Amino acid sequence: MNDDQRELVRKLFVRYRPDIHRFFTRQGFSGDEARALTQDVFVRVSQNIGNLRSEAAADAWLRRIAANLWKNELRRRKAVKRDVKEVSLGAEGEPGNEAVDQALAVGAAPAPNPLEQALVSEELAAARVCLEELAPKMRQCLWLHAFQDRQYREIAELLHVSIETVKSHVHEARQQVKRCMARRVAAGER
Repeated sequence: MNDDQRELVRKLFVRYRPDIHRFFTRQGFSGDEARALTQDVFVRVSQNIGNLRSEAAADAWLRRIAANLWKNELRRRKAVKRDVKEVSLGAEGEPGNEAVDQALAVGAAPAPNPLEQALVSEELAAARVCLEELAPKMRQCLWLHAFQDRQYREIAELLHVSIETVKSHVHEARQQVKRCMARRVAAGER
């Protein structure tokens, strides 16, 4: 970049920085975010100053750079949201889920003595009955998540629903199975 181009970048910065900053704050960015994005605009300006045809076209050129950075930032944020680690709403360590987790653990090791084996077998039978009472989509979501160890994103793609729907179905299914099993135990049914 030659001295004339450096001087032009400085002039553009002094003239347009407040407008560009205001543009980003109007788009909902915090003051710090708007300052960082404004700085990014002028970094791009300095890198591409040779592409500016005339000073008269600077206003539209700068606004186009700012709009492109704004769109890129929105895309980046969406991607970050998509890539956030998934956490089950009915996490295994959550109090009250132990019985449901044990009943749903079909492949668990057999109980050491016949009485415990019979109790586990009865709990599994009760869990199966409770699972059958679930709505079909809810049962599918829970089955895929608990028994096939599928991630929410994968289940959402398989069933053509949103990840939020899958999370909600898995959570609600766990709650319904837990209530159903408590009801069956209280009634002496297994």
